[in-house]
Amino acid sequence: MAVSNVGDVLDRVQELERRQIEMYAVIRDSATDDGVRLLTHYLARHKRHLPEAFSCFSPDQMKQIRRTPVLEEDVAIDADHYFKGKTISADIKADTLLDCAIEYIQKLLDCFHHMSHQSLGEETLTLFDSLYKIEVKDIVELKKIKAMHYF
Repeated sequence: MAVSNVGDVLDRVQELERRQIEMYAVIRDSATDDGVRLLTHYLARHKRHLPEAFSCFSPDQMKQIRRTPVLEEDVAIDADHYFKGKTISADIKADTLLDCAIEYIQKLLDCFHHMSHQSLGEETLTLFDSLYKIEVKDIVELKKIKAMHYF
């Protein structure tokens, strides 16, 4: 499914966030490990990044940004593709869950990097730069958590 404007890209990212939070809820409810359940709460709380990035813009600015045409329609954000083949089991390990979360963030970083190299206008590029920075902080934090074996 091709995208025609920035709104389409943001809708796909929002759908991925929603589906990932749902996945964490399923894991939380079925996991046998208390650390994994705690990790799913942490991951779900820290996944809603779009509102944080949008807060820097007025509603009128966001409407304009969403209408901005995408020059290259090859945007690798597709919730069905990302979740295809992902299996959730009650005995999932924290490291496996963290690896999946890091992989997901890396896909978002690739998308935001791709979008930031198009001629989309200053406000739109600022939005994607903001989203990129938010996700970089997140991926660094998750890698620290994994390295320290918190869960």
